[in-house]
Amino acid sequence: MYFSERNYYCKCGQLKTIEHVLNECPLHTEERESLRNVSLELYSKILLDAKKGIGEVVKFLDLLPQLFF
Repeated sequence: MYFSERNYYCKCGQLKTIEHVLNECPLHTEERESLRNVSLELYSKILLDAKKGIGEVVKFLDLLPQLFF
């Protein structure tokens, strides 16, 4: 896949950013609940800075393989 062919928009229609996927996307509300064990407010700085947070983010992303296609 060429760089210019990538889709940068989420299936919900919003731009696919880290903040959107971790905090906002209405399509992943249920899967996101495990992240709240690390940061109740889903602060990406905390989620991506703590060892436990990174582990939970990896588990969350494993539930969402469509993000990378």
